[in-house]
Amino acid sequence: MRLRWESADPDKVAACLAAVLGVERSAVPPAPARFRLRNATIEVATADRGAILARRTSGDSLVVLDERCDAAVLPDDATSDVMLVAIGIATVDTERFASERGWRLAAAADDDLLGAMATAAATSGTARDIVAGPPGIVLLEPSTEGRIAASLARRGEGPAVLYLRTTQGIDDARAELSRRGCRPTPVATGPFGRACAVGGSAWGPHLVIVDSGVLAGPARTIAP
Repeated sequence: MRLRWESADPDKVAACLAAVLGVERSAVPPAPARFRLRNATIEVATADRGAILARRTSGDSLVVLDERCDAAVLPDDATSDVMLVAIGIATVDTERFASERGWRLAAAADDDLLGAMATAAATSGTARDIVAGPPGIVLLEPSTEGRIAASLARRGEGPAVLYLRTTQGIDDARAELSRRGCRPTPVATGPFGRACAVGGSAWGPHLVIVDSGVLAGPARTIAP
């Protein structure tokens, strides 16, 4: 999977990603920067000034360039062996959003960290594909005036969250991020169990570190 994070301050985003991925900041080039994970590539680029002014936002946005999944084998040119567990998509109506795209849905645990009801989705195939392996898709519908509500207010529906799993446990990961000057949130629960968010604004996009790559809720099909 190939993603692009566009920002008015791409060097700040790259520094935060470097901390999450365990990469020394000195090794990260100025934007556009490129990070190769175990199963995905994340590019950090400067947001178009015209788009920033038109949206009246900070300019940060997450764009999916290629939905195809890379093999979950650490490539020779990898920046990090961190795993992209899922992309979180903010929506005001989960069933309508999925129905318009012909996606299948499965129940997942609510994301208390982001203030949203979470539902796993499969873009093709059967219900088994929903939990076949990362990276997956999680639809997030706000349940509180939290981060997902803020994302929708600023940018509308679309990709808003990167769920990442490091090789450390979440407690060790939080300690390391704090040491490197990042601001991890307190641990809360979400669709992949214990989780914390790292840096960024209330409206995201959101970097979320998770303890597990397995859905914490029941994987039952709830919509065709």
